[in-house]
Amino acid sequence: KGNEGGAGTFYLCVEASDVLLEPMCSTWELQQELVPYVLSHSLENDKFLKLPKPERQARVKILTQRILSGESGSAAGDVSESEAQESPQNRAGDDDISPQQFWAYLRSKYGTRLGSIVEMLQLLEPLLQSRRVVVLRFEGDTKPTASLFLRASAPCSSSAAASMAEASEKEFPAGSFSTAAITAWLQEVPSSQRVAPLWSRLSRQAATEDSCALILCANVQSTETIPEALGVAARALCEAVEEPEVICLSAVTFGPDFTSERLAALEELCAWSGGLSFNVDEPGMLAPAADCISSHLFNGQGSRGERRRYYAQKQELGNCFMQLPKIVREGTTPAVTPLSSLAASGSSSSMRSGLDTLSSLILDASSNLDFDCAVPSETMLAVLSDVTLALLRRWSRSLRIWRMRRGMRDVVFGEPGGIGLDFEEPHLEGNEEGVPPSTWRLRATHPPASALKMEVGSELVAINQVRVTERTPRSEVARRISVRPVSLTFRLPSNGSPVFSGRDVFPMMVSEIVISELREGLPPLKTSAPPLSTALQRVAAAKAR
Repeated sequence: KGNEGGAGTFYLCVEASDVLLEPMCSTWELQQELVPYVLSHSLENDKFLKLPKPERQARVKILTQRILSGESGSAAGDVSESEAQESPQNRAGDDDISPQQFWAYLRSKYGTRLGSIVEMLQLLEPLLQSRRVVVLRFEGDTKPTASLFLRASAPCSSSAAASMAEASEKEFPAGSFSTAAITAWLQEVPSSQRVAPLWSRLSRQAATEDSCALILCANVQSTETIPEALGVAARALCEAVEEPEVICLSAVTFGPDFTSERLAALEELCAWSGGLSFNVDEPGMLAPAADCISSHLFNGQGSRGERRRYYAQKQELGNCFMQLPKIVREGTTPAVTPLSSLAASGSSSSMRSGLDTLSSLILDASSNLDFDCAVPSETMLAVLSDVTLALLRRWSRSLRIWRMRRGMRDVVFGEPGGIGLDFEEPHLEGNEEGVPPSTWRLRATHPPASALKMEVGSELVAINQVRVTERTPRSEVARRISVRPVSLTFRLPSNGSPVFSGRDVFPMMVSEIVISELREGLPPLKTSAPPLSTALQRVAAAKAR
């Protein structure tokens, strides 16, 4: 079966996010398990039962809060005063009712996304042995930031490009596919090594109609699976091929918390390309999903063509969830003309029209997305945090002014001690007017911050690269501000000035990312070396005439 119609490459796209090791249970199931687990294990502890009733109640409340805060318990620096002053007697039973044991219990009962992905690959391994398999590792941010656009661009140096390729792609020649090798490779890649977005890489590599791809998604908030990104991905896949066939996409999502919009968008993208889409929210659904994918992808192309024709009929009726380009079919006029054919025709107006269409599509998608335009990229943060005012980094003043044009103010503190900023803390339950403040706001300044002439009412949105929201606790803000150097990003109050929309901010943000990467990734220009020396020579020769 595996050899039938299997001449093309099989692309296996695996999402390697932090949620792979989390229990594959819903929020409602977690809440149903939490209270019985804490009470049953508390009553089994002799030291806990010897405590007075008020202390037992306080202890149960503290343990519940620790478990809800995550597997590591309370975050560093986020310990309440009453919890810090607990007596050793009140801490009885920590070993028996720890957050780590509770999350281990959930994993053993509900399984993990990583375990489900490994089991899915083991079921497909016999059929993948006879094919060339290219594994693409991808990650999705929970919200589009500057780092997402940075990862979408090509690295400046060859060493960085080689490191990114090693961390994002692994090839298995025919007959060598191994699930154990994939699992080991995913664990060997350092978590700090970020990779380029999935769809741009897949559109560059998969350019034959015999190819097919299986996408394994784990993060319910990934930027790779939002409907806007899938619409742009469909366009990119059409532009990547010269023939009227696109790669056959199939997808499997793991977990019960995927929204109906994401599942509907994935299902339509897969049907548009001729593939299938499944959501696996419990272990018993793995085997049926693997059987359906195996019979659909490895038994010729008849079923793929049927899926494409079915979706084309839905497009004709106009009852699709997304607006995807029409795939070219025999005897019909192509609805999407590849940019390469426009360039070959020599028509500059047609070429410009095609480029404008793609650019407008991306800008329309950006206007519908909630981009986080406040958090700087890694390179921008290094420039903004430089307090030496060295010649190579003196252009940071221009970067600050550019960001101020779109309402962002960046300040840096490098000396130890207080910074002289008083903040108005947010109140989630509401203020006197009944409207809660959006987040932390600047109330007053004192030396040394008073010399910066900051506007009162500015909104604190980021500390270094960490987003600050109305739910960020006071202890977390204080802990991160104590680091030196520290870069604080504020959103300036409008005060009647025009506010830029998402469509206007998007090209401004991309511009500052590009300039930062070029200035930091390339060597500085010198008057004694090209191209600056060549330009000076031509200027001198023109003056001599």
